[in-house]
Amino acid sequence: MRTLTYFYAPWCSQCRVQGPIVDEIAKETETYVSKVDIGQEPEKSDQYEIMSLPTVIVWDQDGEELERFTGLTPKEDIIKALNI
Repeated sequence: MRTLTYFYAPWCSQCRVQGPIVDEIAKETETYVSKVDIGQEPEKSDQYEIMSLPTVIVWDQDGEELERFTGLTPKEDIIKALNI
């Protein structure tokens, strides 16, 4: 099963739009989503080399990164990466 990690910050205007899209994807596809507020967990943004927000990473069942989206990303593109 593929999973998503969503990197965001409360002050980011594009994140305020992307967040509800990620929530819809999680609900509609039953995909596990972890959300990382880079202000609360800056070490994770360094660990995953997050350079801009929002960032969504799609992982395979083995924890390998399959696709990375930066900036506001349409729901359909993320769903396509999940192969659902």
